[in-house]
Amino acid sequence: MATAANSRIRLASGHEIPRLGFGVYKTPPEDSYRCCLEAFQASYRHIDSAAAYKNEAGCGSAIRDSKIPREEIFFTSKVINISYDGAKETIDQTLTLTGLDYVDLMLLHKPMGGSENRKGAWKALVEAVEAGKVRSIGVSNYGVHHLEELQQHMRELQAERGGKNKGGTLSVNQVELHPWLARKELVDWCENNGIALQAYSPIVRGARFEEPYLQTLAKKYDKTPAQILIRWSLDKGFIPLPKSVTPDRIKANAQVFDFELTPSEVQELETEEYSPSPVDIHAFANTHARSSYQHTALHTGNADAGLLPLGRKSRLYMYYIQETDLEPAGTRMSEMTLTEPQLLRASALKDRLIRQAMCSAYARLPANSQSVLRGIKLCIAMSMAVFVSR
Repeated sequence: MATAANSRIRLASGHEIPRLGFGVYKTPPEDSYRCCLEAFQASYRHIDSAAAYKNEAGCGSAIRDSKIPREEIFFTSKVINISYDGAKETIDQTLTLTGLDYVDLMLLHKPMGGSENRKGAWKALVEAVEAGKVRSIGVSNYGVHHLEELQQHMRELQAERGGKNKGGTLSVNQVELHPWLARKELVDWCENNGIALQAYSPIVRGARFEEPYLQTLAKKYDKTPAQILIRWSLDKGFIPLPKSVTPDRIKANAQVFDFELTPSEVQELETEEYSPSPVDIHAFANTHARSSYQHTALHTGNADAGLLPLGRKSRLYMYYIQETDLEPAGTRMSEMTLTEPQLLRASALKDRLIRQAMCSAYARLPANSQSVLRGIKLCIAMSMAVFVSR
């Protein structure tokens, strides 16, 4: 059981990581310094940033000014430019921006760029470990097929570089995890292969706080829904990364070590849904509804096959990549092409996500609004029936 915010587990690399992290995704650069210092005051000892977040400098300044010994703080960042040269450059930039002597954990942010670029980026991480710039390495947003590919890359690098462990040690996979995106296959694979799971969006951005069973547990333990969800993540063995810019919430999200959910409560809270964070689903649904395809990011290269609309600014494309083995031709979404089987799998996932978004939105409407919608649906159905009969 994780008993304190600085409780740690040992990674495959041999280094230890705190069980609770503080995320700074979408934290404005001008706020990251303050938020990290407040997190340290609330007992966090683990900061999760990324080159793409543009706030590494503030995180580094907070770490240096905290007066907490450097070895007690765990700092994670991520490489966004997935290639050998891109990864090497990003690592050096992170060290410069943060003013740190080393990064505790560096991840490949996404499985993009093509297989050879992913292999090259991983090689750069391995070399950074050997050079003392990074202590542990891993990946983010990797599905099982990408992890299996990485294992093959590690075997190839070991043979090419001539020596044991020359292919590197995979310590972490950071993905979205919560009771409505439990991802059993991916979790089982990582656990069976000794890979720690960092869970981003562990409180689902507050979108599921009114779920009845979550409310029941919150009342039982006299905790907030957010605290119950963070505890669920800890009890599942994950490393949750809650984020906030509000001092009270930063503090409250760390107050999860004075209780523990029972195994049956952990299981009952978990669902079989595949529901990524609602902000992403809604962004995707809005893109899907547009008549213009100027924001289309996925295509088949075959004009007759049609287009698969997906907003470039939506993280949802990551779920396509993770779950449907999509392979981008380049590092930009506009360069991604799909084979016909991939298009079918992606379309099925798209339809499922849109249905879930619509059902989720419908369930949150007041009862009278639901009645109105049911009436409208019935009128449309009757009109269609009349039209067809003619």
